[in-house]
Amino acid sequence: MRDLLGALSRHGIEVGALVHHHKPGMPSSFEKADNIPAWRLEILGHLSFVPIAPTFPKVFLECINNWKPDIIHFHFPNASPFWALGICQAQKIPWIIHWHADVIQSNFNKALKFFYPFYAVPERIFMRKAKVIIATSPDYLRSSKPLADFHDKCVVIPLGIDANRIASPSSSSLKWAEEVWGNASFRILSVGRLSYYKGFDVLIKAASLLPEDVKLHIVGTGYLEQSLKNLTLQMGLENRITFHGYLPEEQLVALFRSCHCFALASIERTEAFGMVLLEAMFHGKPIVASNLEGSGMRWLVKKAQCGLLFEPGNAWDCAEKILWLKNNPGNDLKYGEAGRTFLLRNLLIDHVAEKIMMVYETLR
Repeated sequence: MRDLLGALSRHGIEVGALVHHHKPGMPSSFEKADNIPAWRLEILGHLSFVPIAPTFPKVFLECINNWKPDIIHFHFPNASPFWALGICQAQKIPWIIHWHADVIQSNFNKALKFFYPFYAVPERIFMRKAKVIIATSPDYLRSSKPLADFHDKCVVIPLGIDANRIASPSSSSLKWAEEVWGNASFRILSVGRLSYYKGFDVLIKAASLLPEDVKLHIVGTGYLEQSLKNLTLQMGLENRITFHGYLPEEQLVALFRSCHCFALASIERTEAFGMVLLEAMFHGKPIVASNLEGSGMRWLVKKAQCGLLFEPGNAWDCAEKILWLKNNPGNDLKYGEAGRTFLLRNLLIDHVAEKIMMVYETLR
């Protein structure tokens, strides 16, 4: 969203953002970055991943009255925009929904399964009101049950990244990366929130099936961090798997630059696209990812021909694909170059912004 706002602004669109703070207790604030206004709202906590932001309707109405937008571009899933259904001023402005993911009635997360029926009713009303719904891949659009009755107002525009904000790592960061990889003959990197749907346990189990000189580095934080570390200890992999937690951008880029492949083992369509795959493609790294039906992640890897897909949740298959890359040097370059070429031609944020501007034009 940050990249998109910047690109739209460069193309002459006046943009602003109303978002939540990511942690409870952080006071509401206003900021301007690159001349783009952003209102960040305090949240009291989360109810099954839904941020509780009581001030949202008040600030939302103030933004409409003071800023007088021509279009309101909502990003879903998000419960806060449902307030717009009761705000007359909002009803007079065309709505666009950017559909990042379905709310999955998960077999792994019982709370989501319980609460979704309460979310689904206003969600459907909102979709009827919206003029356009942007889906991020044709596969996700085809497989989405909530979108099934609204294909007539859906368009597919993949996500993109601003390559200019990805800094080159310093020599000291690259040296640090070489040191933390140690004597690994093959280096696997995975990045993401340590959440149930990301499948990091599958990667850990796959690592146990690989030669001892293959190492896996995991970057990210989340509520499953301790349980994943415990699994690593139980399997005796503490010398082959490194948990970095949060890393500064420069060190993260250094790990991307120095790894042999990037792995994403997500097990549910909550992983709707896999933005982190774009970063791996930018750095020219082959991808090993779940062949998850209906996920944009599978569509992206196939479309770009930038890696290998394995059966979701299957650690043996994941390990086999990684081992094939390790034992067939040269293919990592082929997949990496294909991914980078596809990204530069199709998925830079300015390409995406131009397509979204065409959608805006239809609503003028």
